[in-house]
Amino acid sequence: MGKIKCELASTEPVGSFLAKELGDRIMALTELHGLKDPRHAEQLWFGLGHVRYTWDNAMLQSLLSRTLRDMGTWGDLKSLAQTCNAIALLTGRNGVKVYQNQREQIQAALLAAIPVADPQDLAMAAPGLVLTVKQLQLSLPPDTIKYLHNCIFIKPQLRGRQRSAPAIAGSLYDFTRLGYQPTVAEAVVWGQRLLDTLSQKGGASSQDDQSWVFLALSSCRNYTPAPDVKARLKGLAEGLPKGCSPGICSRTLIACKNWGLALAPGVVERLEGRYKR
Repeated sequence: MGKIKCELASTEPVGSFLAKELGDRIMALTELHGLKDPRHAEQLWFGLGHVRYTWDNAMLQSLLSRTLRDMGTWGDLKSLAQTCNAIALLTGRNGVKVYQNQREQIQAALLAAIPVADPQDLAMAAPGLVLTVKQLQLSLPPDTIKYLHNCIFIKPQLRGRQRSAPAIAGSLYDFTRLGYQPTVAEAVVWGQRLLDTLSQKGGASSQDDQSWVFLALSSCRNYTPAPDVKARLKGLAEGLPKGCSPGICSRTLIACKNWGLALAPGVVERLEGRYKR
């Protein structure tokens, strides 16, 4: 399903007035009814996040408090995961401070929901949960991080059904950033799966896919790349065009450094120049 985004302030002459009216209405309804239905919270935070407008800080803080007040009663993992993800993205984009006690409430809700969730539902929700943990700087126990990893790892048909190579590789990279390192056996399987997702065609999308896959695999200390995999990464790095996106350049260069690749003269400086300004 496609996404609809609206630039409220620029597309509507009275955008600020409409935003205030909408904010007041949200505050009135959530004060009266709360957010006991997780679907309402999910849709509300998702909708606010897709309107390109800098929402009032006080309104978002009040909405966050009201969301957290009812969050502990939710039993729907999907809505919980997506609401938390939308909170993390919207508060980050709008510069809204999420206080320690608020992070603890979110963390408690996740820790209560994860152990009792259906493993298939958790496999689908885990990427968003991991992103939320990273964005909000939550502290999940190592066993919980490992459990989330395993839910994705053992369900390849769910993991790959609607997810692109960057999304799959990004989840693995996030797990390593949160402190989980796949075992040797797991790293081998990850390598097979991720390398199989890469397109054999050229072009920007292929470069983006490769940069994410190599970044994720090079972050696994127990993964030993075959010579042809290293050669493929070296070829990617040395073949990136001058106008390549900074993200592709940085991910590719990090992967090369992780694996200790020696690149042709000038390549490192050229890639660094794209994202070190």
